[in-house]
Amino acid sequence: MPNSIKKIYSNGNIYEGEWKDGLCNGKGKMIYKEDEHERKMYEGEWKDDWFHGKGKISWTNGDTYEGDFENNIAHGVGKMYLIRKNQTYEGDFKNGRRNGKGKMTFSSGNFYEGEWKDNKHHGKGKMTYINGNIGVYVGSWKEHKLHGRGTFTRPDGTKDAFIFKNGRKAEALDFSDPEFLFSLFKEGETSFIYEGLLLIKKKIE
Repeated sequence: MPNSIKKIYSNGNIYEGEWKDGLCNGKGKMIYKEDEHERKMYEGEWKDDWFHGKGKISWTNGDTYEGDFENNIAHGVGKMYLIRKNQTYEGDFKNGRRNGKGKMTFSSGNFYEGEWKDNKHHGKGKMTYINGNIGVYVGSWKEHKLHGRGTFTRPDGTKDAFIFKNGRKAEALDFSDPEFLFSLFKEGETSFIYEGLLLIKKKIE
């Protein structure tokens, strides 16, 4: 069984908590006086001096993360608050990045719910715009950009469906990008008509 100790390090950092085999193991709290990663405090579970399990960390700039850790990084499910940007993310993490499914609320009040890859909107997602007449967008994303099929639903209920490529509305397609075309057919997009170019026909779901 781990013992409980209070340890003051030579750089001024203070650890209070469970201790085993000369290392932080179990539950404990570290207060950082000097840290190259600008950490302020970590409280939670430890394994061999690493954050591992459930815990909460805060940084000197006010950012916080609470949730799952593995080998010193966010990995699993957690909630992160970025104080300077006034943004909150709650959802899946992998290797310290937003990966999987999660919800990000922005300083404007707008929020994105859906799939993430390496901290970017990527896959299926829904963006809700609080102000103005944009309303809600539901569709596909690629590295933070609209990419694939998507539908805007305005506050008055009207809908517009589009095809996007790298953040821009696609007016015409050719066959030079088979990966993009294949992604549309995978999504069930069949509303194509041919008039010299492969044009996209709007389709309201």
